[in-house]
Amino acid sequence: MAARYLLDCTCGNRLTVEPRQAGSQVTCDCGARLDVPTLRGLQALPQAETRVEKSTAVWTLRQAVVTVGVLVSLVLFAAGLRIWQQERTLQQERAKLEFTADTVAEMDKSVIENLDRMTPYQMWQGWVYIVKPTTQQGFVDMNESHKTAFDEAISWKGRERLIWWGAAAAVLASVLLWAALAPRRQAAG
Repeated sequence: MAARYLLDCTCGNRLTVEPRQAGSQVTCDCGARLDVPTLRGLQALPQAETRVEKSTAVWTLRQAVVTVGVLVSLVLFAAGLRIWQQERTLQQERAKLEFTADTVAEMDKSVIENLDRMTPYQMWQGWVYIVKPTTQQGFVDMNESHKTAFDEAISWKGRERLIWWGAAAAVLASVLLWAALAPRRQAAG
């Protein structure tokens, strides 16, 4: 903090001046115009007491409500982002259920390679637990039920994400609207 100096007026008042005012004029409460000395001349004047005023920063209700509202909105938005991430993961898993000619050819190749490596006992177990029940019950396309389950989960995650983001927007809009419309207190002075 720059030093401050006391400049005496003929009426008895003492004006506080700063080095940035050197060489200019100031007006006293009595109306007299006083010349402020140059920087060298200021050093001859008595220095004003420099008090370091402690900041009495007090949060107003408005600031507290806005801060809390913004923080709640951020938490709700972050929850929506997490749901969106889960939705994207489900969409990727759902895409894996789509069979193309390439994936069917890869699966056929994998089955043939596994059959070539199987022992007779492993082939017998495969017959008992996989092939025989399939021939008796027929093939069940479990892929369609999985697709339907994924589609429902993806749809729900999309709605859930919109709910979280809508709540975040509603909280933020309510807080900002309240802050704009709430009556302000007049500073005591």
